Amino acid sequence: MCRLFGMVSEKPEAISYWMLDALRPFRSWSDVHCHGWGIGSYENGQPNLIKEPVSAKESPLFEKTSVEAKSSMVIGHIRKMTRGRQVIEDTHPFQYGQWLFGHNGTIDADYFRERLNATHHGAVTGNSDSEVYFHYLLQGSEAGREPGLLNAIDEIRAREFSALNFILTDSDTLLVYWDQVATAAQSLTPFYYQLYYTVRNSVDTGGKQVIVCSEKLDNLSWLEIPPRQLLKVSRACRVEFVPAR
Repeated sequence: MCRLFGMVSEKPEAISYWMLDALRPFRSWSDVHCHGWGIGSYENGQPNLIKEPVSAKESPLFEKTSVEAKSSMVIGHIRKMTRGRQVIEDTHPFQYGQWLFGHNGTIDADYFRERLNATHHGAVTGNSDSEVYFHYLLQGSEAGREPGLLNAIDEIRAREFSALNFILTDSDTLLVYWDQVATAAQSLTPFYYQLYYTVRNSVDTGGKQVIVCSEKLDNLSWLEIPPRQLLKVSRACRVEFVPAR
């Protein structure tokens, strides 16, 4: 299982507050989620992905990246391994072209790996179900961004899964979704898979920003993202919900 983070800002923003300095900083969750970390951002429109298959708390590179990263679109991930291996290939976020993706939960990887087309099947480099999920969503989205994505989610929901939480971005839009089966809540806590968001004005630039996270990182206003709703956040920090079927 894992923790997810996403940030969209009107202006390029530092992420060190959220990663290191907030009341409950993102790094603090690596006490339990200790099998890897990754931070993906965009510089001049190009993805910049840094990750390691080690605990964020034990990584000087995590702190360095958290201090130095500055972007209008960022996703972060800390991993508690349940599928795959503790290697860089299975560490989130995953990248494919302009796309970055992080996942929390499990899906029926064997079934959906065999249903990837040749391009996406060949692009899977690791052994995690999450990378298969990533490419199945992208394959679906090629038939039409939101409708294709939601169709792919419906197909995945029809098979065995624990949770379908993800953050996905192509640098222009942040897409967020969460869903869990009842037994997943019973085996952890009822709110483990819940995702939250907050809309703020940056203390550094004054620009508007939207933060998405698996945890409330401080005591200011956070809203629950409804389950089975695709949250879309534009580069202008416009928030929109698209109901799943």
